[in-house]
Amino acid sequence: MTAPVPSLDGSTDIIAAAKRHTMERISAAKLRETPFPHIYVENVFPDAFYAQLRKFLPPTDNYVPLVQSGRVPKTYSPSRYSLFPKDLTASGLEPAGRDFWSALFTVYSDDEFIKLWLGVFGAQIRARAEAGDIPGFESKPGVQGEIFLIRDLVNYALPPHTDSPRKLVSALFYLPEDSAHPELGTSLYAPKAPGLSNVGGRILERELFDLAGTAPYVPNTLLAFPKSSVCFHGVEPVTDPNRRRDILFFDIKVDG
Repeated sequence: MTAPVPSLDGSTDIIAAAKRHTMERISAAKLRETPFPHIYVENVFPDAFYAQLRKFLPPTDNYVPLVQSGRVPKTYSPSRYSLFPKDLTASGLEPAGRDFWSALFTVYSDDEFIKLWLGVFGAQIRARAEAGDIPGFESKPGVQGEIFLIRDLVNYALPPHTDSPRKLVSALFYLPEDSAHPELGTSLYAPKAPGLSNVGGRILERELFDLAGTAPYVPNTLLAFPKSSVCFHGVEPVTDPNRRRDILFFDIKVDG
């Protein structure tokens, strides 16, 4: 059951209504097959809600370097910062911002939202399951959705990789102020050697790939794709000290 949404700007339904808009936009998106299946969605939130979301983006001091979370190796870039739901209370956020993100995290990771994604990428997930490529996957597997904020600062880069084998879907909501730097989006890569694949978890050399394209980092957009052994993606280096990437991440993983 979805937890109650706190009152925001006089309405208890604003986040639930925004989610309905988001789901309609995702459902209508066309699947792109190159270099691997993915969707790119514009106007993924209502305009007024996106403005509110931007207003509540936390200061960097309220984030924690991802490398300190225990989720990534100690060699991971110190320039990626994270804010997970469990850390909201200790984050130091003002109450209004804390309540907003707590409500959004709850509504945008409920069973309805998870079911939507399992339908959007159902064919790809079934193909992986039939190939025995999903650890712990059964006829009715337990899945979990995870949602959190990411902020990438100067010198952040992520070479081509595929995600953990437990991952089923990755969705990245881009949250920039304007469209001045579309090049900061997630890059999609095509292997130069036919047949190159990776079950997940290992970073590969950039020289092994051609840049197939970069999902434009512009306001109110979404890039999403199902996990596979060829969903090579990454981030080209962010070198301008005045630039940052703000992203709302949503993942679906197999339990365990």
